[in-house]
Amino acid sequence: MSDPVATGAPAPASPGPARRLRFHHVLWALVAFIVGVTAMRTWVVDVYRVAEQSMWPTLVGGRDHILVQRLSAAPLRFDVWLYEGDAEDDERPFVKRVVGLEGEYVDLRVGDLYVGDDPMGLVRALRSPGLVESFLVSVYPTPDGRSGPERFNAQPDRSRITAAGSELRLDARGLAPVGLKANLICGPGTVKENIQDDHVGADGTWHLGRHSVPDVRVDVVVCEVDAGSVWSIEHDLEGEAADRILELGEGRLRVKCGRGADARECELVWDGVLPVALRMETIDGHFRVQRKDRDTGEILETLIEERRDTQGHHGASCVRMGLDCGRMRLADLHVARDVYWFWTEHRRPSGPYHVDRGVFLLGDNPPLSRDSRDHGPVSRTHLLGRVSNVVWPRADWRRLPR
Repeated sequence: MSDPVATGAPAPASPGPARRLRFHHVLWALVAFIVGVTAMRTWVVDVYRVAEQSMWPTLVGGRDHILVQRLSAAPLRFDVWLYEGDAEDDERPFVKRVVGLEGEYVDLRVGDLYVGDDPMGLVRALRSPGLVESFLVSVYPTPDGRSGPERFNAQPDRSRITAAGSELRLDARGLAPVGLKANLICGPGTVKENIQDDHVGADGTWHLGRHSVPDVRVDVVVCEVDAGSVWSIEHDLEGEAADRILELGEGRLRVKCGRGADARECELVWDGVLPVALRMETIDGHFRVQRKDRDTGEILETLIEERRDTQGHHGASCVRMGLDCGRMRLADLHVARDVYWFWTEHRRPSGPYHVDRGVFLLGDNPPLSRDSRDHGPVSRTHLLGRVSNVVWPRADWRRLPR
């Protein structure tokens, strides 16, 4: 057996004080990192994965990861907050939207939120423009991407309306003067003149709703209209007695409002050049017709804008398209509805609810949401933090509007 030194093999180095010092530094740095991350997640910020669809379309269950700010100030109306439940079987925290503050009365009327300190003097809680956008749910095409000719019902001959990709073609040649009517529908073979609160279920599939929705938005690009033809898009809001019909053709753009002897017409400014991008909506107590830039979608001008009384209708919004003769081509047709909040059966119709403690929270997907309508307000001690951002998937990173 040879001597390792004699054969030229290096002698084993003994761990010296410097190496032990470096090891302790690494160990203490690791401990400090773990403690820091734990403290940050406990008192500063944390990331949660949304498990359910109760906040769809704002948050998509099973996909979105949210950033929660634990050191947030007092909750504000329409903020999204994470909170823990009272029941022992509530293993995971809930994420919902704050709609009522302590001491207030809240009520849900035809899908809208009413708040106030006096149950006899509630007013509608209006949202910021950014929040309006985040509450919109696609009706045509549906969020699962279904579109095509089966999304419409055309009379008298269904074959006279066709869809390919983002384009929709109407052909009214040879029809009676009453023209071609295309009613929006929400399912193959099922005509639903009243747009309803269809929603995504727990399984992520599209489910038919049962409440008629008053607030809708229609965006469309009119690419071609035969000379002498008039294309119309009609919005009928039940209970308001004020149909709105936007007509384009013969070098004119006009809106007809009202019914019978009370009807009135308004000629709008348009240079007659196609394509023209238009928006027609009844959102947050307004009726608007706007003209948009064809390429950027930027609003160029508001052609008409009126207030409406939300309590003056029954919440049935109907959208129809018509062509009196000839042919036309539309592109990028998109119909969206507003989030529709309603009381659950055991609460209806008991009137305004008094938030005697904490905050009143609702989910943006009411048919699937278990929230303050069921378990009442949530105390401040159960609030875990405000949801400020969606941080994953990376392509969908965004800050939640306030």
